[in-house]
Amino acid sequence: MFSLASDPIGDYGGEIYQYVGDEMVVTWTVADGRANARPIACLFAIVGALEEAAPEFEREFGVAPRLPAALHAGR
Repeated sequence: MFSLASDPIGDYGGEIYQYVGDEMVVTWTVADGRANARPIACLFAIVGALEEAAPEFEREFGVAPRLPAALHAGR
């Protein structure tokens, strides 16, 4: 699943800060994140990639992943 997210993260200028279990922490500088709401656009691009791959996941694993997300800015 992480591989499906890597292209949108690169496309929207994000940087993978760390992996925590099945979680990926992606960061932007405040200035870069504000430009065209890149973190939100990136999230929707990842969701789109997962939706496109859902039939393959369902065939192989019997379920397709869903993506929870959170946005934090500041200290």
